Amino acid sequence: MIRRSLFSLCAGLFTSLFLWAGVASAQTSAVLIYDPALPAIAFGASDLKAALEQAGGFTVATAPPSRLAASAEPVQVIVTTNGSIAGQPPVAGLSGEGHAVRRVTSGGITRWWLIGNDSAGAMYAALEAADSVKIDRSLLKVIDKQINPSLAVRGFKLFPHQSHDAFDWVLAEPSMRIVHLYRENLLAEYSSLLVAYAEG
Repeated sequence: MIRRSLFSLCAGLFTSLFLWAGVASAQTSAVLIYDPALPAIAFGASDLKAALEQAGGFTVATAPPSRLAASAEPVQVIVTTNGSIAGQPPVAGLSGEGHAVRRVTSGGITRWWLIGNDSAGAMYAALEAADSVKIDRSLLKVIDKQINPSLAVRGFKLFPHQSHDAFDWVLAEPSMRIVHLYRENLLAEYSSLLVAYAEG
């Protein structure tokens, strides 16, 4: 009797784990819409795509803005500049590099609009959304907000191996100021490069 109960308990536990694993591995499809011809936006979108696939549980297709009207995916993420796509939610009050998030659900489709005042703003919107997905492992925590930077000049560290698109954009963008960091301690510089490669 005890052996039969123990067997039933183990079988039930195994079945529950199997079903849970099946649910956990099921992925939702999504489409990420952006203009690949804009390097800053393409850089932010590539980081967001990786976050959605690795942490958000999505299989992600990409499409240009011209395909938005034809897209029937239940989850759509659009990275764009303010006023550049017909039908996007209006956003007022954005300044240079500012961005906004607007979530709109209609007809069984939820669209996350990541809207920048300019290409750099749209890039920052995508990067912040990617960080949120990585931390919360969910796109649902990417909520409506609007941000204007408090500083007119911002910076970031970029290693040549991390993104060729971003590196090309930085070199070509006239508003960017490039600061080359150099350490006299070559061992410390080598250590920083190893950390950068390890963290992607």
